[in-house]
Amino acid sequence: VANEFMGVRGYFEEGYSGDHLLGSYFNHLYETMDIRHDQIFKGFVTQGAAMLNAVDWLYTRLWVDGEQLDLAKSAYSDFTRRLDMRRGVLNREFVWQTATGRHLKVSFVRFTDMQSTRLGCQRIVLEPLDFSGTVEVRVGLDFNTHYEIGAGWDQRGSGSQTGEIINFWNCLRKGPVDGGWAIQAKTLRSGHQLFSGFYVRADQPIQTSLVEDAKFIGVDFALNVKQGLTTTVDRIAVNDWARTPDIDLLWGRGIELMRRHAGATFDGLMDEHTAFWAKVWNVLDIEIEGDPSVLQGLRFSSFQTYQSYHGEDPDLNALCKGMTGEVYFGWVFWDSEIYTHRMMMFIDPAAARNLLLYRSEEHTSELQSRQYL
Repeated sequence: VANEFMGVRGYFEEGYSGDHLLGSYFNHLYETMDIRHDQIFKGFVTQGAAMLNAVDWLYTRLWVDGEQLDLAKSAYSDFTRRLDMRRGVLNREFVWQTATGRHLKVSFVRFTDMQSTRLGCQRIVLEPLDFSGTVEVRVGLDFNTHYEIGAGWDQRGSGSQTGEIINFWNCLRKGPVDGGWAIQAKTLRSGHQLFSGFYVRADQPIQTSLVEDAKFIGVDFALNVKQGLTTTVDRIAVNDWARTPDIDLLWGRGIELMRRHAGATFDGLMDEHTAFWAKVWNVLDIEIEGDPSVLQGLRFSSFQTYQSYHGEDPDLNALCKGMTGEVYFGWVFWDSEIYTHRMMMFIDPAAARNLLLYRSEEHTSELQSRQYL
């Protein structure tokens, strides 16, 4: 799911020790990369840029009786993962069978707010089916994310070629903030800074304890769960980034964003987000009779295109792969004009205009000469 400003793949936020691609991306947040050639001739490019794998603002860990949930190792049943394109929401649920024989139904819901695009929301619902007891929880913000394609990722599906771990983030600042927690990091070469903060709320009183390492901040707490009853934990994440050498400037802006949304609730933001999508589908959707699979494919493509770019920020552009992975490096080239612009001409003329202005020499020069602030 994405909202033009940021996007996340459908990875398992509770952690997964098997082969996976944890992807958290921000539109136009790039790192400078060296481009190597076996032989170099005049005109060969030796430096480029790529959209980075950024902060994991969905980071979650769960324990029951000392056992950590990991679907690569844990026993589970009734697994479903569903993308609700009408509302722009990803749902996942399953029943975890612990080593001690207990059964815990676990549900995750996430969305990136299309109206308030600096916000991402997560809901965790726990329902013990045959026991009452304690579930230990850790939620946090993690900059220990890997840039997998740079490590020789084999796109045919056989995994990393080198096993090398590449991370381009240096933590600048972190700590508790007004009932929440925040962290700020900077790319090693391009000078882009990313602020991430979050609030966590549960439907029962919780006592949090701070957890930190070099590129992580989070909290631990315990939930008292009862058989047959659901317990809910909500997280509201606030993200912002800028290309600036001023650490305090972005930190202050991020804290102000957190304070502005301190009273926001998951349900309230969900209503705002789904109302936005309802207006979009009133214009975006079409009907194809007689071939449901083609219709679903068209809706999926339209959904991914529009959530990757809807013209909110004229300094951004439609990424040719969308905000769904590392292939194409987050580059903007002719795919935008050939595919995205044609759709926008019919459904959102203002966004189509921004796509064209993005290519203008005057606009490009302005972007290169100023900070993204």
